[in-house]
Amino acid sequence: MAGDVEWVNALTKVGERVVKVETPKGSGTGFVIAPPDKNGVIGIATALHVIGHATTWLQPIRLTNVEEKTSVMLVPPRFSVHYNDTRDLALIRTAQKLSLPATELPVIGEGNRLMAGTEIGWCGYPAVAPSDTLCFFSGRISAWWGDEAAYLVDGVAINGVSGGPAFTCDGDHVELVGVVTAYIPNRATGEALPGVSLVRAVNPFLALFKKLEGKPTEGGGEVKDDPKPPPEQAPPPTQPS
Repeated sequence: MAGDVEWVNALTKVGERVVKVETPKGSGTGFVIAPPDKNGVIGIATALHVIGHATTWLQPIRLTNVEEKTSVMLVPPRFSVHYNDTRDLALIRTAQKLSLPATELPVIGEGNRLMAGTEIGWCGYPAVAPSDTLCFFSGRISAWWGDEAAYLVDGVAINGVSGGPAFTCDGDHVELVGVVTAYIPNRATGEALPGVSLVRAVNPFLALFKKLEGKPTEGGGEVKDDPKPPPEQAPPPTQPS
């Protein structure tokens, strides 16, 4: 189990890659999943519901690197969006400069799963905190939800944290786990009781970003689920290395 100092160091590494995402309808969080490609294009992962209305109605999207106090306004056709509606995931490609790190954080292997009970952290810009305040949260994985290709996590995901990165740490080693997309409250008694957060794997969009080339306006659109999902006999759960 990671100690306090380890989580502080992990948050520093991850936090410098996090951006605040704002649209005319609200705000959320995003993070860089890979350094710039040979054309200077970066890939930013977020939750689709954070930017979905803006992309549908061709509205601007503001990305802010709060730590560096830099901000860019994305307007068509200066960016492209690749999204998966059923997974509530989106990948923004843009060549706009945000003073973000040019190094890549490792991502947990696509064939691996974290075991129930594993502690993870996540961060973002919740609406309840003062403006531009990056907040850290942590909890333990409750279960792997195979039908949704997602982790159920014992912890809260407040409005504004959607699209933020979830990650593990083991000493100085930090790995990205996925994207925070939802909080599912327990309504068994008719009122909202504590529930679980939903974390989606980010691997498919990282692979997609590395395949894409050209200007950000090229190749945008929906990313369909694999029509032939892997068999249920998945590789055994593994602890992060």
